[in-house]
Amino acid sequence: MIDTGMDLEADLGVDSIKRVQVLGALRERFPQAPTVGPEQLAELRTLDQITEYVAASLPATPDAASTAAATATSAGTATPAPAAPVAGAPTSPATGGVALDRDAVRSALVDVVAE
Repeated sequence: MIDTGMDLEADLGVDSIKRVQVLGALRERFPQAPTVGPEQLAELRTLDQITEYVAASLPATPDAASTAAATATSAGTATPAPAAPVAGAPTSPATGGVALDRDAVRSALVDVVAE
């Protein structure tokens, strides 16, 4: 019965050391997640705030369809654009990264705190 809007310390008993452990576990599940410094960690009071911080800190990844369309336009050829990427699918073969989606991050955080 963990609500993502609950205060980590007051409602869930997650102190600063446990927060570091929670963020470490999140990075194990999502290696592309940004590192959260101690200053930011102290200000993030709920799981929703951590989720939003992680999502906002990620670099914008261009949509594969718009990238292909821009390439075709600059080359002066009309080629069909590939389908848009599916959430959780690799963002590009070059990085091998997986797109982070807020719901997946939020769910992982709830699982870690519940453990």
